[in-house]
Amino acid sequence: MDDKKIKVEEMREPAESLGVAAETTGDEKIDYEDDRRHLALEEKRRLFEEEKDAILSEVPDEVKARFGTICFAKWGKQFLPVLVMNPYWVPPHARKYWLDMFENVRYLRRVLS
Repeated sequence: MDDKKIKVEEMREPAESLGVAAETTGDEKIDYEDDRRHLALEEKRRLFEEEKDAILSEVPDEVKARFGTICFAKWGKQFLPVLVMNPYWVPPHARKYWLDMFENVRYLRRVLS
């Protein structure tokens, strides 16, 4: 047991000189794969936030003001209650439908209402 402590102490000095935490004994494995996954997740999150900001910046303020409100919309011959939602408050599969309609409106140069 004493030999192991000596080895650990010997390993701490060079580790500290390299800027590694003093708790590192050399027995632990550094999980670089976990760091890569974390960085990849951060990059995906950053790209998602950029896309979200770009899309929502094109939505008129009067439309954004209605997000979260309940109103009535004509569906066929009836007026039915609807909840106006921000496309980023819903699951991705529902967001895809909203984004497709948004692209069509933008392509046809219609006014988003």
